[in-house]
Amino acid sequence: MMTNVKISKKIKRGIKIALLSATIFTMGGGAASSLVTRADDNSPIIYNGNNPKQDPVIYKSTPDQDLGYDNNIEHDLYLTSGDNQTSNYAQINNGTPNSAAQPSANSLIDADQFEKANSTQNSTSLVAHLNLINPGTFSAIHHRMYLPLHWKQYQTTPNSPDVVASGAPILNFKGFKPDDSDFNWKTYIKGNFDLTYHYSNGDDVAFSDTAKIASENAGQLEWIDFYGLLWSTSAIDISVPLYVNNLDKVNTANSNGTFTISSNSLTNLKYNDFYNLNVRFAKQLTQNDINNKLGVGKQYLITTRNNKYKYTQASDIQSLMPNINPIGNPNEITIDNLGTGENDTTYYSGYHFYLDPTKMSNATNGQSVLEMLNNNGYMMPYQLDKFRWGSSYNPNNPNPVVDPDDALNKLNKGNIGGVVFQAVKVLDPTNLNTIDYGAKFNPMDYIKVNDPTAWYQTDTPMTLADAVKAGFTYNSVDTKVPGQHKVTFTMPVIQEGKTVNVTRTITINVKSPAPTPGGGGSITNNSTTNTNTSGNQVGNGGFDRTDSTTTQNPAVPNYAAKEGAAVYATKGIYLYKNANFKKSQRVAKYTKAKRVNRPMFVVTGYKRAANGALRYKVRDVNHGTKNVGKTGYITANRKFVVRVYYSSMPKNKKITVINKKGVNVYKNANLTKRVKNYKKGTRLTVKKIVKHNLTSRYQLSNGYYITANKKLIIQGNY
Repeated sequence: MMTNVKISKKIKRGIKIALLSATIFTMGGGAASSLVTRADDNSPIIYNGNNPKQDPVIYKSTPDQDLGYDNNIEHDLYLTSGDNQTSNYAQINNGTPNSAAQPSANSLIDADQFEKANSTQNSTSLVAHLNLINPGTFSAIHHRMYLPLHWKQYQTTPNSPDVVASGAPILNFKGFKPDDSDFNWKTYIKGNFDLTYHYSNGDDVAFSDTAKIASENAGQLEWIDFYGLLWSTSAIDISVPLYVNNLDKVNTANSNGTFTISSNSLTNLKYNDFYNLNVRFAKQLTQNDINNKLGVGKQYLITTRNNKYKYTQASDIQSLMPNINPIGNPNEITIDNLGTGENDTTYYSGYHFYLDPTKMSNATNGQSVLEMLNNNGYMMPYQLDKFRWGSSYNPNNPNPVVDPDDALNKLNKGNIGGVVFQAVKVLDPTNLNTIDYGAKFNPMDYIKVNDPTAWYQTDTPMTLADAVKAGFTYNSVDTKVPGQHKVTFTMPVIQEGKTVNVTRTITINVKSPAPTPGGGGSITNNSTTNTNTSGNQVGNGGFDRTDSTTTQNPAVPNYAAKEGAAVYATKGIYLYKNANFKKSQRVAKYTKAKRVNRPMFVVTGYKRAANGALRYKVRDVNHGTKNVGKTGYITANRKFVVRVYYSSMPKNKKITVINKKGVNVYKNANLTKRVKNYKKGTRLTVKKIVKHNLTSRYQLSNGYYITANKKLIIQGNY
């Protein structure tokens, strides 16, 4: 008896490497009561799509196969229901289940009709078949048929079907000696075949050992091996009755309701030689069910997303989005039950659907949706011409739980329907809309340029140099003309196979020039200082103007700390001699530290590097360290350096003392007349924040004042 133990282990290793996954996008749900209508009580148990695939499947051996096993053998793997309905045939390289998700189905089983058939028939209503047919010359075969139990061990998604054999396999041999009525196929098997049943308990039982087979638990049958000779024009048909142990719990909402049967040649251990039949349990729906689920008549939800699949509503253009049209009118949304791209007119739960933006109604401003997106800084994701979304249908859980801050929570609520339109925001305005008189205009202070080839919002915007290299353009601002100036930013992108311009126009206000100190007099402007007749220094005296490769008097964004304010580093940084950071000009290194030990600096000025990046000119104020008193430049990037003092109230009006020596509270906002010391870990309630020069204080509920220094206290309860 041949057990093929070594081959089995190799196959399993190949499977673990090659398993495919399918990510399902779960839509927000409509009311469960609208999703229980059956479209047709006489509909079939098995659904195969618009174009059933039931043509003979011919296995072709490859040059590295031994002795040409299985070459030109037709092997048809399929299911039948109790009324002899037949599924699609298994196809090569179309996915097997793994621990993350199930592959798309090749056929569907109507869960309601299947349950109905099982309640009215005494025999099983589901049978797996494998036909091995030799249409040509005499051939050797070495083949294996995998039952659903085998794949179950690799697939751990909740409520997936538990499909097992319900009885012994039934064999039928055809065409061996049609002229010999005394032909004994059992004797033939013994002399020409090794037919082995493998059970999940580890037993390998020969077909001829009927007593052992009878003692085995049929539900543990995992695979069947065929090894031997197949005469010309002869065939072997093996049928295995199946039973679904958990039909009442099977997930019909998505691909988790899928089970798999497979076959392959054991002489070629490559994973892509598996022929898989993936069958999904589903419930039939009416067109009204679909329209209700999609939220027909309500607006599309327009969003962006990050690389962790968190969706954010594009609130600046939500009001411009059109309403969702019914299915088939005008085919802006089409249903695909089997993941084959077909436009199905029979609808089942767990469907995918396609959204074609070119067939959507116009935006509310009269432009096409894509034009509206492009004129507001957005685009379709790169090289995508249609969206393919998955849908969730489960009457017991119509509203899947998602991140409470995720925009998906807005689906099917208010005037928002159940369909997401995910765009990419290429040109994203910052919060800055003013510029000082005479300052140099830097476009990156006012717009973030995101990678137009990404399908999501990246964490790091493009630099000005990279953006310009990609075609980014803008009209500049004459900062010696006070008042409002319109600036249009443009980025060429590839959308639906052609180049289009994404644009965004904003208004920037140039401030009026500052009045001359000292009540008039002439002003002389040079590269170092501005002076009036009285000799008083005028303008931004704190700015360093010595480096010709950097921007003088740079525009400072709103988020920047004011001159004289304290900042600290949240990550590791360096202090540099100049604003153009070079390794050779490093003055000091500051490693990432715990919050209470973070290195602190006082901002004494600003400068922009040659690439446009803003730098803080600072003085080290970390007393008791070797670097105290050193001066130079550090990054102004908020991912690395932030203000030391809070500028806002905590959401719950609570703060916690984190300094190991505690924190003093005072009677006055200037922190005079000490009242007491609160120990580390003390939680306090605050009623308002008070600015004091370039620092801030919290006024406690008892009226006393405490510092808002982040190294000493933290917002919230900790």
